[in-house]
Amino acid sequence: MIELIFPYLIPYLLLAAIAGLFGIRTRIGFWGVFILSILVSPIISLIVLFFLKEKPRSVEKIS
Repeated sequence: MIELIFPYLIPYLLLAAIAGLFGIRTRIGFWGVFILSILVSPIISLIVLFFLKEKPRSVEKIS
């Protein structure tokens, strides 16, 4: 049974990691998108990324 699952597991996790990299600048971050990708699908999580807002950037005051 494991012989049937293993060839698909590594590419699936790789796609989930790529989706996580696209989600670094979102509010849920890399790990949030990565786990979402594992639970749902990397393709669906990439679609969800279009609707997520980016983290607000901190602006440093220069005195």
